[in-house]
Amino acid sequence: MKVLVTGGSGTVGLGLVEALLARGVETVVYALTPPPSVAADEFAAVGGVRYEQGDVLDGDRLEHLLRRHEIDVVVHAAAMTPDAKAELTAGPAVINVNCAGSLTVVMAASRAGVRRVVQVGSIAAYGTSSMTEPLLVEEVTQDRPETLYELSKFTAERAVLRVGPALGIEVVSARVGDVFGRWEHPTEMRATMSAPFQVMALALAGGEARLPRPGHKPWVYGVDVAEALRLLATAPVLGHRVYNVSSPFSWGIDDWCALAARAFPDFRYRIVGEDEGEGEGANVRFFHDNAPMSLQRIESAGYSAKFDLTRAFGDYLEWVRRHRPLLEA
Repeated sequence: MKVLVTGGSGTVGLGLVEALLARGVETVVYALTPPPSVAADEFAAVGGVRYEQGDVLDGDRLEHLLRRHEIDVVVHAAAMTPDAKAELTAGPAVINVNCAGSLTVVMAASRAGVRRVVQVGSIAAYGTSSMTEPLLVEEVTQDRPETLYELSKFTAERAVLRVGPALGIEVVSARVGDVFGRWEHPTEMRATMSAPFQVMALALAGGEARLPRPGHKPWVYGVDVAEALRLLATAPVLGHRVYNVSSPFSWGIDDWCALAARAFPDFRYRIVGEDEGEGEGANVRFFHDNAPMSLQRIESAGYSAKFDLTRAFGDYLEWVRRHRPLLEA
């Protein structure tokens, strides 16, 4: 089997590439920019990966590469993740990359005879339902996207699930929860780093983390996300069109900070509240607290999240100490 990963130099993409290579799957990375040199060096030592530069909006080039590399499955992980400011300044680009880009990928894959496209979606497609419902269930919970990013991820998912089958190609969407961990690094496409990333960067610098709130929700470690996407890419048969990808482990950023304080004696943290008035406001930012996601579907595909708070912190701490420049870029 051969898999092409769009956005393969980004956080989720790199994690998936690592997981695929570990299972001996020939992998092609398709991205606007090359991966960080440390990732390229580590993956080269394993072998089985090729890099192609290109834009997901360039359907002709993508089709050519899919044919040339004889790709069986595409995992479409390329996306723009704006913050509130970028929504107002880069809105057209967000819609273009996330929506038009997704359709372009599926259409190119269909023309090239690709068997399956896995669309890397987001919990953001649930919109405000993620704050009001007790459990987020695929195609049961009502989607209520409001922000530009939420609307773009929802629209992209609906579009590819509509067009893909009509073009004769299997398309599935993975709604990924609040992901963090290995290979996370700042890029032009990712405006806000995860809260665990922000805390770890402050801890490495011996600084202080000021939290707006505890931030309790099902944070999902990148290694678990990569394994879920690998399963969706390589499974012989899939029974559903949409899969939640998250974790059964719920914990707070204050819990993460407590572990960081043990590992880094100079690191301090406190909860300062949401108010950004006079004085020192929060310097760790993260999206609203989300409801848990039903994992029944993805578990039926063989997924089992393995990284709870303690295990995730231990693995990430060891990884960060070997890849510190990625947090300081």
